[in-house]
Amino acid sequence: MKVKRKAFVFYGLHIGTALLLGLLIYLFCGRNIRILRLAGQWLPLDRLPEAGPGMVSRFARNYLCDMAWAYALVFAVYLFTGEEGNLGKLSAGCMIFAGITEWMQLAGFLSGTFDIWDIVLEGLAVLMAAFLIKRHKEKRGGFYEKEYENEDSGYGGAGSVPHDGGRERIHG
Repeated sequence: MKVKRKAFVFYGLHIGTALLLGLLIYLFCGRNIRILRLAGQWLPLDRLPEAGPGMVSRFARNYLCDMAWAYALVFAVYLFTGEEGNLGKLSAGCMIFAGITEWMQLAGFLSGTFDIWDIVLEGLAVLMAAFLIKRHKEKRGGFYEKEYENEDSGYGGAGSVPHDGGRERIHG
């Protein structure tokens, strides 16, 4: 149970950090989005400094924010599927979702501007998240096996009954 809790904290930290990064980018690099206009009615957002029109702030606002959301999406979906899903299929599904949202912008179903680079960079963020999840599972799995390899599992597997290749033991 302790291992599951550690995994939950790991995934939760990645989700929270990515979402916070996206929110901070929106707050400081461009406030012209629906949720911040709504929040601006109750919060003094106009008192916060806003980044200038430089190349870095444009990249952050136009691409890094979307990358952060895609990164968080992979961790969230993986966390809520109970870690039973195939990571490759899950990542592909997240990439398809990102692509569909861009095409919906092009078709006019969603507000925003279609940009092929959004799809490419969101795909890169999905791959980065999948790589980190895979590495975390490998490290966690190795740690778990080393820590519990000598315990009797109680199900008749390794550690329960010594395997002698089918020969009877001679006690004496």
